[in-house]
Amino acid sequence: MVKCDIKSTNTNRHARLLAPHASSIFMHVAEALESETIRGETASRVVAATKGLIAQTGTDVGPLMQQFSVESQQMIAGWFA
Repeated sequence: MVKCDIKSTNTNRHARLLAPHASSIFMHVAEALESETIRGETASRVVAATKGLIAQTGTDVGPLMQQFSVESQQMIAGWFA
């Protein structure tokens, strides 16, 4: 019998599907954090998922962060630390 880790398989498949959109997803999440549209536990969960996507896809968010004010950059970086 072959064992299959469904969660891992789904995570990898989702990462592959979302990889071309990782920068856009990061920007939307960062904008939501900046405007406080998401906060608390919801923000924590969304940021955790986005961090995983960024890590899996190797997306460089440095250039994207430059689009925000210094204050916003610090706040966003704090969430993604």
